[in-house]
Amino acid sequence: MALGYDGVIRIDTQINRDGLTKGLKEISSSLEKEVRSSEKLLEDLQKKRGEALNAAQVKRSAFEEESAKAQSLKKELLELQKIADNQKLPQSAAGGRGQNPPRTAGPGPPEGERGRAAQGVREDFRQRGDL
Repeated sequence: MALGYDGVIRIDTQINRDGLTKGLKEISSSLEKEVRSSEKLLEDLQKKRGEALNAAQVKRSAFEEESAKAQSLKKELLELQKIADNQKLPQSAAGGRGQNPPRTAGPGPPEGERGRAAQGVREDFRQRGDL
């Protein structure tokens, strides 16, 4: 026997890619569907976020408006309390201890001052719908 080659062996090195190509197309199609679905969800979330922010802004504005009304009413009530305090008779005018002071209609505050305070309270009640 000779020490050389006694024959030729040929190996087919071509790879069958049919299954791989089909699998990659399926994966690509599935990923595209998921991306579109995610984009739609993101758009919906952004829309809902905008709606929620608008609703919160409306509620905040309403709260600030009601808060301002409450401050205005507080101020007017304090003014009315001052007017009422000015109408009370001092204790020394009661005529003794343990006795109720006589009920008299004193001069009270000027008519214009009483009218302005009462008008402001009536106007607030009208705006709120209580009158």
